[in-house]
Amino acid sequence: MNAQPKSSVIIACDVGLKRIGLATLTNGIVLPLEPIIRKNRNQAARDLREVLQMRGVNKLIVGLPLYQHTQDTNSQNPQKKSQQKSQTTKDSSKTKSSIDFVDSSLDSSTSPTSVRIKHFIGLLDCASMCCEVVYVNEDFSSIIALENLSHTTKSARKKSTKDGRLDSLAACEILRRYLKISDTNP
Repeated sequence: MNAQPKSSVIIACDVGLKRIGLATLTNGIVLPLEPIIRKNRNQAARDLREVLQMRGVNKLIVGLPLYQHTQDTNSQNPQKKSQQKSQTTKDSSKTKSSIDFVDSSLDSSTSPTSVRIKHFIGLLDCASMCCEVVYVNEDFSSIIALENLSHTTKSARKKSTKDGRLDSLAACEILRRYLKISDTNP
């Protein structure tokens, strides 16, 4: 399943405003890592850069939304946000089967969330670490991660959301999407 050279060290991240979920590929198995809790963007960038350097990462897979999230367009209107959330749920099966992989430039996405994520990744200065950055469609990765926790209690799911484990499970989904596409398109 892994089309990457054995010397390739890959980490995926799900960048959020409060937490950064992380996942890695170990012996062909996608595993969640300890998330980074953000105090501010400089601290978070420093912490992520340290993880990348410590693990000798040469490829960083970053989740980037292609779908215009409701938080970008309707954060001030709860009723409209609720209506769009139900529409998003209905349309999620269509979106999941659409483009999962996006190349390293990803010029097509200019939502505020995408711009914020690209700016944050720019703070890492990955080029100086010889670390390639690849953007992958992250749409609905957090919802899929939450569905993977459906066997747990409501309080355990809430705790997973607060402590960042959910974000790291979303990063696992982002990494799986990258591996799926990179295997079929060497």
